[in-house]
Amino acid sequence: MDWLYKNTPIKDANIDITQYVGFIYKITHKESGKYYIGKKNFYSSYKHKLTQKQLLLHEGKKGRKPTHETLTRESDWVTYYGSNEALCADVKALGGDSFTREILHLCTDKINLTYWEAYFQFTYNVLLDELAYNSNILGSFYKGKVHI
Repeated sequence: MDWLYKNTPIKDANIDITQYVGFIYKITHKESGKYYIGKKNFYSSYKHKLTQKQLLLHEGKKGRKPTHETLTRESDWVTYYGSNEALCADVKALGGDSFTREILHLCTDKINLTYWEAYFQFTYNVLLDELAYNSNILGSFYKGKVHI
C-alpha cells in the first residue's frame, strides 16, 4: 500500500521530498478503524569512519583531526508502517493491504515535525480514543493517566 497525500499516492503527487525533513502520518486499519498517528523522517544521518585517504587531507591543518564524517541517506519511509508494537503486530498478522497510510502534513524542519505530530495527536484525542494505537504523546502524556 502506497502513502497517500491529499488522497493521491505520493509518487503521483509530484512532491520533492528533498525539500522536507519528514512528515506526520496516520495509519488506519480499514476494517476496524483503529489508527496510529506518528512522524517519520525522509532521511537519516549516520557516522562513518574516515578512510586513510580522507585522513591525509587533514594533514598539516591546525586543530583536532576528525575521525568520522556524518553522512545522510534516505530512510525506510516508503515501506514504513510505524513504530508502535501493537500496530506492527497487526500489520504483520493482517497484512499491509489491510491498512491505509496517509500523510497528514509535510514538515521542513525537525521542530515543526515534533510540533505537528503533537498537534495531530491532541487534535485526534489519541489518549482518550479507544480506536487509537497511540499510548503517549511526546513521552509526557500517557493513555490511562489522562482523565475527562
